[in-house]
Amino acid sequence: MISNLNKSKLFTAVAVIILIVAFVFPVVTFDGVLYDAYNKKGTKVSPYMQKFWKIYQTGRYLSPDIFKSEDNLQYLIDSSMPISVPSVPIWYVSLDAPQYPRDIYKEGVIVYMHFDGVSGEVEEMDTLNHYIGMKSMWTGGNFAKTVAPYFLLFVMLIMFYYIIYNKKCLNYLLYIPICIPIIYLVVFSYTMYYFGHDLVAKKASITLAPFTPTIFGEGKVAQFYTHSYPDIGFYLLLIISILSIISIYYRSKHFRLK
Repeated sequence: MISNLNKSKLFTAVAVIILIVAFVFPVVTFDGVLYDAYNKKGTKVSPYMQKFWKIYQTGRYLSPDIFKSEDNLQYLIDSSMPISVPSVPIWYVSLDAPQYPRDIYKEGVIVYMHFDGVSGEVEEMDTLNHYIGMKSMWTGGNFAKTVAPYFLLFVMLIMFYYIIYNKKCLNYLLYIPICIPIIYLVVFSYTMYYFGHDLVAKKASITLAPFTPTIFGEGKVAQFYTHSYPDIGFYLLLIISILSIISIYYRSKHFRLK
């Protein structure tokens, strides 16, 4: 029979594995590479990075603007083509309009939000946003993108610490992974608010009053219908949060019965 303490460690171990595979490893491994590629700094990637890039691109959404070698990171960088983000997408925003037929843009003009950047139809979305004076999506959340690798590593380390050491007071450490979905929603909401309230009027072809883009659900901006919903990454964060709560429960039960 598994003891309550070992159950706590088991649930934490599953949570930290999900965190590492979906977020920590891809974010830390490719830290800085995507930013340099976006700024056309001629980044060179190692065979090691190329291999994992290909793995993480499997099954991902690909822009119809990418015709070939979508799993070859070095080719995309050298060709200045749109580049995806390897970490698991957490949220997505899409726009529907008559000029974007569904036989080509099957999911509309869609952009995926990650801890370390954005992917999908980023260039097309930026072009549309330019008409209303909105800044490039790559400029959003710069502080959060810079901090993300360190924050994720920190969370991973405290979860390892929680597994290794058997102290009740360590329960407080797990409140951090529990709160990650909430932290992400706060940062995402602020970023969306910032984009909608920092319009550059002199660059806009269409003048709109400051607004907050749809954060969750359906909305409408000018002639575009918007959709904003969580993606698989957010559900993984919720699973990590729930597993952490269960871990605290079993560790507290262990010390209560001890």
